[in-house]
Amino acid sequence: MSRFLVVIVLALGLAAPAVAEDFTRYALSVATIQKVQSASKEIEKKVGKKYEDNKADENMDAARFAKFVDSVPEAKPILAKHGLSSKEFAHASFAMMEAGLFVMLTMDPKADQKEAAKLMATYPAETRANIELLRRNPQLLK
Repeated sequence: MSRFLVVIVLALGLAAPAVAEDFTRYALSVATIQKVQSASKEIEKKVGKKYEDNKADENMDAARFAKFVDSVPEAKPILAKHGLSSKEFAHASFAMMEAGLFVMLTMDPKADQKEAAKLMATYPAETRANIELLRRNPQLLK
């Protein structure tokens, strides 16, 4: 998973299901994940520490993250280059984070697979599909 997504995971902890913005209904594709990862790397490279420091807000939800990205002037042309709006970028980032976290946690040999299956059943269809997409494409978790 990119450093960008790891920072989001650490900043939010396991609070993703409580997030106000409904990114859980965002269906990912391999192409979208690749666009978000590429845009993230470019934004980090162009903006640097300012971007890193500000995006790790513990109270961040997808809507606030989109507004934050909009506040970074260098981000808009990078997102446009990749065919993403700030809202798409934010929702896809959060959807990737939630699905990726689930996949990584369930890959742990000590993970309780019965509990994981119960949790999986509570997710909306889009989140379950995102999890399966990342399971089939583990290279996208880097």
